[in-house]
Amino acid sequence: MVSGLLLSQTVGFDHWKAALPLGWCLAASWQRRAQRWLSHGRIDVEVLYIPLVLWASQT
Repeated sequence: MVSGLLLSQTVGFDHWKAALPLGWCLAASWQRRAQRWLSHGRIDVEVLYIPLVLWASQT
């Protein structure tokens, strides 16, 4: 997900999918993948995502 953010240079999940080498991926699969990332107990999304969003919005 972080790679998608950096490669697409936007905070929109839809743009991340296009930037990542996922091949053909159903929308439901992509949604589940993003949901797992956002709710993963060992990943503090706020610590990772907020600075990246702020960085991406400045570029």
